[in-house]
Amino acid sequence: MEPFPFLSLFMSKTSTLARSPGLRVGLVGLVLMGRGMGLSLLRAGHSLGIVSHRRRETAQELCAAGAWEAADSAALAARCEVLVLCLPSLEATQAVLFGPGGAAHEGARGLLVLECST
Repeated sequence: MEPFPFLSLFMSKTSTLARSPGLRVGLVGLVLMGRGMGLSLLRAGHSLGIVSHRRRETAQELCAAGAWEAADSAALAARCEVLVLCLPSLEATQAVLFGPGGAAHEGARGLLVLECST
């Protein structure tokens, strides 16, 4: 038996995601990592939705490159298959997922959430 069966499931899902252009991906957190991830997702042919809260210039750059902007995390999650979070703290992550206007309120069953915060 594999010691970490969840890891092979995760790896198979993410490698499938990497080979599946055209996914609807939501990105929350547009600072250092988020900007680069967003541009890479757009170059890979994915539909990218964003929620901007602090970096208006980064949101404008991503929108100019083809991203679309949602009013809040719930609206973003309602339109996405994958939600990527690049946030600075546990509190920020909890607010984006479970707070007012949070992704958990509107995300579809099976929404894949990738937490990339440091």
